[in-house]
Amino acid sequence: MEIEKKEKDIVIELDKKFENTVDFSFLRNEILKTTDIFFLTKTENQKKVFEKICQQFYLIKAAGGIVSNKSGSILFIFRNGVWDLPKGHVEKNETEEETALREVEEETGLKNSQLVIMPPSVFAQDQNIKYSNAIYTYHTYFMNNRLELKQTAWYLMEICDKNVIFYPQIEEGITLVKWIRKEDIPNILEKTYPSIKNMLEKVLEKN
Repeated sequence: MEIEKKEKDIVIELDKKFENTVDFSFLRNEILKTTDIFFLTKTENQKKVFEKICQQFYLIKAAGGIVSNKSGSILFIFRNGVWDLPKGHVEKNETEEETALREVEEETGLKNSQLVIMPPSVFAQDQNIKYSNAIYTYHTYFMNNRLELKQTAWYLMEICDKNVIFYPQIEEGITLVKWIRKEDIPNILEKTYPSIKNMLEKVLEKN
């Protein structure tokens, strides 16, 4: 395993002898000050390598919604000074799809009856790890004295009601819920999180 630092990024190159027991504890301090961590592998089985990497972290599961309307605008929330999408932790005995719908309802005020989850065709070609009607993003951080990996399942949703009223979840730091037109989204992406920016860029390429 070779490690190279490039500005604020860390590049980790894994060879074919990559083992299950790789110790990533050295990343604890780096994660706090690093923009991105990239893993390069020489093996063809990228799925297996990805699963091994995930084993080094405590997995946190979350889900959210990419809500669009008939004109192609996407629903954003302004949370704690950053543009974001509605999402939250998966609760016990709850599916990822149920979480996504619940979080959209709680954080924007939309009702489940106003939303339709779209088919998986938009995401099908991007699913390297698992196949479903969601696309998955991952980001890491150091919390509770452990390395945590948050896996977020994003579901593409469409609003089926023209007359909607938004109710931002103020107690969660959300001060604004707003439709952003497709042509204005690139400006918003410069003011959001890297994982959301990368994911939405893929979605916009296909729509």
